[in-house]
Amino acid sequence: MFDDLRKPYADPNAPAASGPADSVKQIPDTDTGGDAAQRRYRQLCNTANIPLFSQAWWLDATAGPGNWGVALVERGGQVVASLPYAPRRLYGFSVIAQPALAKMAAPWLAPMAGKPARMLGQKKELMDELIGQLPRFDHFQQHWDPSQTNWLPFAWKGFRQTTKYTYVLDDLSDTAALWNGMQHNIRGEIRKAGSRHGLQVRDDLGIDEFIQLNRQVFTRQRMPLPYTDDYVRRLDAACAARGARKIFIAVDKQGYRHAGVYLVWDGQVAYYLMAGSDPKLRTSGASSLCIWDAIRFASGVARTFGLRRFGAGAGRALLQGIRRQAAALLLCSEDPISHTSDLPVPAFAPQALRYDLDDIVQLPERQVLGNKDASPVPPDHLHSASTPQVQRRGIAIQKRQVFLDNLGQR
Repeated sequence: MFDDLRKPYADPNAPAASGPADSVKQIPDTDTGGDAAQRRYRQLCNTANIPLFSQAWWLDATAGPGNWGVALVERGGQVVASLPYAPRRLYGFSVIAQPALAKMAAPWLAPMAGKPARMLGQKKELMDELIGQLPRFDHFQQHWDPSQTNWLPFAWKGFRQTTKYTYVLDDLSDTAALWNGMQHNIRGEIRKAGSRHGLQVRDDLGIDEFIQLNRQVFTRQRMPLPYTDDYVRRLDAACAARGARKIFIAVDKQGYRHAGVYLVWDGQVAYYLMAGSDPKLRTSGASSLCIWDAIRFASGVARTFGLRRFGAGAGRALLQGIRRQAAALLLCSEDPISHTSDLPVPAFAPQALRYDLDDIVQLPERQVLGNKDASPVPPDHLHSASTPQVQRRGIAIQKRQVFLDNLGQR
């Protein structure tokens, strides 16, 4: 039923560009911490084609070794399905959400062989078992890897799906074609960055240099940083140990750092994970120059290039800036998930928040699971009544809204 598990692909003949054709160092995960399922998953990550953001070492670096779990399904002593998750407490609620800089996840299913109808049934069965192993939660939210397009078993279990978009450059094999496919003004901006401003892209500067640039992006947008400096350093150390990251920083002749790009990869996809720039030097073309250098380098370590999807907390202005930059570089087109499995990133959340509390009532467009026969208290009743029960309900609604607002900022 299941084909042999496949190791991550890395094309040894892909053209190198601004750096050597590095591949991810296959460091066996020998960590024996965690429960039996976590240890079993570490073994799976050493052999199977698990996407970067779902790798055990990535979860260790972002969530912490003891702060994530995994649902596993085995057949004949072999793991055939997995779903990592990162639970945490937020304002008294049990939340399953993704850590910062681990923006994509998804159920992993071992390759199958057989008739399509039979495989669909098998996938539903595996996903049902994965869902059944999730710990109790009040809120669940994941942004799925675009390679996983079948969320129907989750819909049948009461989850809902919202289509988001990521930006992907599908084929890095011909960098000349990529250059010719850019908009004329972007090519001119990249040339100007070198000829007029004398910028050079360096890849030998450390993480602290990049953090300074990255922080300025959020400061300019008046947004709180979604992670601490130490958090980024910890992730960087894990990536550097595996040869799975490179930092590109554009520097002028006076030594000023204009912009930077943080690239990570897993042998199949190179991800533009973070960026930074000095707002006083934004007109130098440094950002475009760094992205182009990152794309050329990525052609030697991966097959595709992807901009990770930013969450709601990234801010509308930042999202629009990323979209314009991606469109100008012709990184991809925007297509709904029903038409392609490569571009969208589904975001999964339950149709409702589940509570043990009896004093949570229905809010507009949200349904509370549990007692489905209970009638919601009308809003005018909530405002006019003063009984202790209704007061408790009002407080619970306020706490829930604070929880949802804060979750959206993460």
